[in-house]
Amino acid sequence: MAASQPQVPAASSAAGVSGPGSAGGLGTQQQPQPPTQLVGSAQSGLLQQQQQDFDPVQRYKMLIPQLKESLQTLMKVAAQNLIQNTNIDNGQKSSDGPIQRFDKCLEEFYALCDQLELCLVSSFLDTG
Repeated sequence: MAASQPQVPAASSAAGVSGPGSAGGLGTQQQPQPPTQLVGSAQSGLLQQQQQDFDPVQRYKMLIPQLKESLQTLMKVAAQNLIQNTNIDNGQKSSDGPIQRFDKCLEEFYALCDQLELCLVSSFLDTG
């Protein structure tokens, strides 16, 4: 999307420059070059991002903090659910508001585990 934005002003400025007769040819050749460089740098940035996405080690390093945070959230939700269920079993009213669902947190945790497993398998296959 960012690549399409620089092209629109360049096209309007190139159209404005190409209006004069002899200078229009030079202006038209010079104006598209900076947007092309921007598109090229955007493409190289996108290429680097794609390489990081495909690199199992980089992906693994990105997923570990997410997994840690997900595990912390899972344990907090489990504790809250346990406390709430204990209070209900003891006949006490729960003054807390709505709590997160344990199954949703567990599903998120397992999804991250599956992604890590894929990273490890692909890195093992790349080296083997």
